[in-house]
Amino acid sequence: MNLKKIWWSNDLKSWIVALITILAGLYTWPLFDQDEAAYAGFAMNMLQSGDFWSPEFIWSDVHRKTPLHFWMIALCYKLFGYGEFTTRIPALLSIIGVCYLVWSFLKRNHTSETANLVLLILSGNALLGVYARMSVTDGPLLFFQTLAALSIIRFAQTSQYKYAWIHMIALSLGMLQKGPAMLIFSGILGLTFIIFSRQGRKMIHPAFLGIQLISFAPVLLWGYQAWQKDNGTMIRWMIDWYILNRVGESVFGQTGPPGYHLVLIVLTFLLLIPVLIFTFARLAKQIKAKDFSNFPYLLWALAAWIPFEFTASKLPSYALGAYPALAILMGIMLQDMKSAQIKWSFYWNIFLLLGIVVSLWVFDIAMLRSVSWHLTYSLFLLGVLTVRWIQRSEFAFGNIALLQNAFIMLMMFIFTIVLRREFSIAKQLSREIPVQAETIIYLDTTILYYPSLPLYLEWQWEKKPQVILESPETSLDMSAPEDLYIFSLESYNKLPIIQKEAFNVQEFSGLNTGRAGNLELRVLQRKQ
Repeated sequence: MNLKKIWWSNDLKSWIVALITILAGLYTWPLFDQDEAAYAGFAMNMLQSGDFWSPEFIWSDVHRKTPLHFWMIALCYKLFGYGEFTTRIPALLSIIGVCYLVWSFLKRNHTSETANLVLLILSGNALLGVYARMSVTDGPLLFFQTLAALSIIRFAQTSQYKYAWIHMIALSLGMLQKGPAMLIFSGILGLTFIIFSRQGRKMIHPAFLGIQLISFAPVLLWGYQAWQKDNGTMIRWMIDWYILNRVGESVFGQTGPPGYHLVLIVLTFLLLIPVLIFTFARLAKQIKAKDFSNFPYLLWALAAWIPFEFTASKLPSYALGAYPALAILMGIMLQDMKSAQIKWSFYWNIFLLLGIVVSLWVFDIAMLRSVSWHLTYSLFLLGVLTVRWIQRSEFAFGNIALLQNAFIMLMMFIFTIVLRREFSIAKQLSREIPVQAETIIYLDTTILYYPSLPLYLEWQWEKKPQVILESPETSLDMSAPEDLYIFSLESYNKLPIIQKEAFNVQEFSGLNTGRAGNLELRVLQRKQ
């Protein structure tokens, strides 16, 4: 028995590359000031209050959702304590889980080579990389969507009812994770299979439909408990905010024209654009020749993608359920590429990498100034490796996927430098301002306030801070020696000099992801 062959197999090498790609730079990013901090606050408050039915945290009402994500974060806090990495464990494991679901499915139903190719393609997608590093609801939702889609495909192929039960479990947990988003995905996918696939019509059997009805029980139980607490106020708000508002209009200005998600797919599979083009061209030829072997994956991709091109509200995550299907199709078709097409794909990669280098030289982006030469060197090295792969590789299609992973690793390490913890204004404030037991923090109302500040303060000082919103004109009149006043630079400059002289002043400058820019703050404390 060749132990080296067993332990250093292509499966193992593919998983090592995939995990490094997913984990690159994970631990160093600060929490994003809006959604991510709000979800962390919900989970923390659930542990402290014992109320696991209603998500509550300061300045976070618009981020309330069905509770499974908050329960998972709360469990991680219970096991490992509060922290940024702990907050992101559910999202990280979910994206790894998505890769494993697809990989294991392809190992059983296709070939190991296809499974490993798709694993590299999927783990090297930029959008999945982002959701592995952010503790928002979309990573776990994608896991449940992928499990639901694969179970539908297997049920259509085999008629085995164990897959109906698996779909029911995925649908149930998905609705607890993000309510209507999971129901819409599963409903559109099932309807698409029923209409366009003869095998999919098995899903209209009463036994299959009856099993799926069970999936509503957990979310209805949660809804009942939440309704009892506030007489339905939160549930009615959720129906209005997440269903009625988002169908006919945009929310927070999050909108875009038809083609929005297509552009995202192209950008997030940037180095694989030639493969993406080849995939759809090849699919068209297969369908024309009445070869429907890959049709289920195409139905999955289109059902999870096309409807969201025509909704008024748009976010990158809305069509995320299509990405595993696209990766599967690309992995299958990539093996059919001819040597000339593979070389053309490599030349595209070289052109793209050189374009990024030239762009850095020309525009000299301020945030990347300190790392631009490292980035230039790294991209040049990737270009050299690309040329060597063209000349020597027997499996060049695999190296196309590897190059995508190497590029994403590099980008994530660059973002690690740009988005390191010290750049977070909320993180800086929590570490450096002197909070005492009696301290009241008055926050200037001209500052865009987000839940990250009270969250980081509570983590740092292990007590719930008293944060009050006050206008700059009135807050200084309420002064006590232990109180703090946080002003924007503009508001601080408007204060009379005689008022400024009565206070010690700390200056802070850092990133606020809620407003996508740098924020200048002044913290005042009355002189003793």
